[in-house]
Amino acid sequence: MSTIVIKHAPLVKRNIVLRPNARWYNDDIREAKKRQRTAEKNWRKTGLEIHRQLFTEARNHTNRLIIKSKEDNIKSKISENKKNSRELYRIVDGLVRHSKPGKNLPSLKSKENLTDMFAKLFTNKIENLRKELDEINLRPMDDQNCHKNNTKAVPTLDFFPPASHREINTSLNSS
Repeated sequence: MSTIVIKHAPLVKRNIVLRPNARWYNDDIREAKKRQRTAEKNWRKTGLEIHRQLFTEARNHTNRLIIKSKEDNIKSKISENKKNSRELYRIVDGLVRHSKPGKNLPSLKSKENLTDMFAKLFTNKIENLRKELDEINLRPMDDQNCHKNNTKAVPTLDFFPPASHREINTSLNSS
């Protein structure tokens, strides 16, 4: 009997990796995600507009909770490490840098191929720009040609007013 079971339903082993929850993940978020999944299942099952609206409200609520929790977590990390400049730098660097260094570069086996690829890329860009500029310079530009091509005259910037302290503060505070 056991050989038949092993033959038709062999034992499958799976490795499960247990990871600790993030510091910002809490019971409120867990409950909100449960409500969101329930609302989504209900909407998918019925297809009714009201259930879709309930799902989007639950989803938006969950997202707001997550964002607020992450903000609070970062604020607490920063306040805990006020006097530790090394840890503060690590926290801010982690916020600014979204990817690890080197991940954005193409992977090639030889440095020569990589440098040749970059050189070709930039020489092609320069050649294309020169061709486009030559084509623009060959065509006479007058009012009639501008109206035919539906292009507008480019405005010139004759004066650049300096920004006030208030404008700079507003811009910095909004970002």
